[in-house]
Amino acid sequence: MYVEVSIPVSAFKTFTYSAFNFDTKLLFPGQSVSVYFRNKPAQGFIISVSKFTKFKGKILPITNVNQESFLISTELWKTVNWISKYYLSSIGKTLHSILSFQHLSKLEYNFIKQVHISEQGLHALSKNKIKYRNQLKILEFLKNNNKTYLTDLNHISKSYKSICNRLEELGMLSISNYNKIKPRTKKVYSLTKEQKIISNKIKSDWIKNNKPALLAGISGSGKTLIYIDLISSFISNNKSVIVLVPEIALIMDLYKILDDHFPGKVISWHSKMKISDKKFGLIKIKNNKSTIIVSTRSGLFAPLSNLGLIVVDEEQETSYKEDSKSPYYNSRDVALMRSKFNQSNLILVSSSPSLESYYNSKKNRFNYYTLNNRYMNFEVPKILILNMKNKENYRKGSSLISAKLIDEINLVLSAKKQILLLHNRFGDYTKKLYKILLKLFPKSNIARYDSESVKKYGYFKILNDFHEKKIDILLGTQMIAKGIDFKNVLLVGVINADLGMSLPDFRAEEKLFQLAYQFIGRAGRHSNGSKAIVQTFNPDSEYIKSIQKYNIDKFYDYLLNDRKSLFYPPYSRLIRIILSSDNSRFIEKKSQKICDILEKNNNLKILGPSEAPIYNLNNTYRYHILIKMKKNYWIDFYNWINNQKELKFDNNSNKLKIKIDADPNFFL
Repeated sequence: MYVEVSIPVSAFKTFTYSAFNFDTKLLFPGQSVSVYFRNKPAQGFIISVSKFTKFKGKILPITNVNQESFLISTELWKTVNWISKYYLSSIGKTLHSILSFQHLSKLEYNFIKQVHISEQGLHALSKNKIKYRNQLKILEFLKNNNKTYLTDLNHISKSYKSICNRLEELGMLSISNYNKIKPRTKKVYSLTKEQKIISNKIKSDWIKNNKPALLAGISGSGKTLIYIDLISSFISNNKSVIVLVPEIALIMDLYKILDDHFPGKVISWHSKMKISDKKFGLIKIKNNKSTIIVSTRSGLFAPLSNLGLIVVDEEQETSYKEDSKSPYYNSRDVALMRSKFNQSNLILVSSSPSLESYYNSKKNRFNYYTLNNRYMNFEVPKILILNMKNKENYRKGSSLISAKLIDEINLVLSAKKQILLLHNRFGDYTKKLYKILLKLFPKSNIARYDSESVKKYGYFKILNDFHEKKIDILLGTQMIAKGIDFKNVLLVGVINADLGMSLPDFRAEEKLFQLAYQFIGRAGRHSNGSKAIVQTFNPDSEYIKSIQKYNIDKFYDYLLNDRKSLFYPPYSRLIRIILSSDNSRFIEKKSQKICDILEKNNNLKILGPSEAPIYNLNNTYRYHILIKMKKNYWIDFYNWINNQKELKFDNNSNKLKIKIDADPNFFL
């Protein structure tokens, strides 16, 4: 047999290898294989299998196949190929990015180890026969602690595992496997009348037309409970479910909620997981008839054979877009395609949907549902807009925080409630504001929730401290607005609602509106009388006026009219090409050459080339080109660009790097 193998390089081509020494059952598209490529060992993926080949050159054999790889379903394979073409990424890079779990082997269940001291160990202790200090400490600990897990001994010595293994050899203790998972009764939930109506309507509509569902509604209205009810119906039919969240920090809370309702069924999955935890997750997928995966982007590609439902929570979030490596895919859009190929159901959830999803609902491509009331009928926060152009809004010693916001913070602190403050700017700006807060409220516990503090303390430490009321005021960047259920927050404050408005980004207003709308929704989720204070220098802007009135429809219609007149998404498809090099003259010429070729295609509208807004980044110069086209032209564009011999995007080197970003979210 011959196999076409993709290697994680940029080239849009595969390589022929022979596979006569392997069982044909192990040869299938998506299988992980080891090969020699350019005289070096490499891992690749089988793309196709055949008995014959037209290749006339020297054919090397594959050296190994991973016998524990998952058989990739037809629908997942179609999804992979769609990603490769739509996002203009080689099949090798695409597979290496999204199906990397196929390379994992030795999928063994790692039991929790429990340690018991033996009679011989007790006897040795009583007769003072233990010579080595750490051995003595471990045996004494076991004598006084009957139920001990092996990891409980890590405080005694870094070498606790090897010490215990030696003591087991000497008969002083025993190490046994322990499965701590015990049967649990699942938590019972109850829907409000409004939630029941919408949940039943979604189910009946899916029976009729299987269109994607878009579930919107004010923050705190109980959208999560609706999709829990939907998940329940799929699990009862032995179907698996994927639930996506935009940030790793959101996984733990949602995992706990779902695990309460579906004990033993839930798996968490994300890029920062240990390999051992990923292996454990894959074992559960292999063994379970129905599984719920809670994940960020990567969980969308879980090799589930019985997928029934995909949930994309906070679907408007830009972090669903992969931005660090090719393919630069948007998880929301890929979820749409996987559900289509799989004929499974999809629900997009957000209190402030993406403009694309809103547009699709207006075009009747999505079924649209809205919750109008908060769960338990709590009031939405009262929004106060402060014009920071007015001098009377300032107080001596505070240039960033208004007098009104200071007064409201003091009132909330005196009521033993908590405050969230949003400052949508990173680094020193957040630190500066943090220092101001410390001076203004010296008796309060104040913490930051930004990328720097998260790196130092971890997501969960900061959020848990806030949940446990160890923090009075939490100051955060946009991370703080994303889907976290704070129970004791009575006041939220947006320090500068205009930050980001002047960026060269046609989505700037949309992003700011969604961020402010989501953030305001963190207040008063479990009580009445909450407030939101929005500080702005542009109180008459459409964005600010719409925020104050919670008027999404009016604001989104305003945006759609603007986008249509400029032929921007969702009315067109946009591709951004970013070139970077340490030679400014070279990159200018290279950009113009690419542009000249692109302009030969009359189906494209080209903007550029021009210097990128951030022209010099880490001593490299950056140019960019924007391409507009009709939305249905994407497959023709893929075919056209692959036939342009002069256009080579796979020659990235130290001299030149090229990034092709389809449906870009950022333009700096």
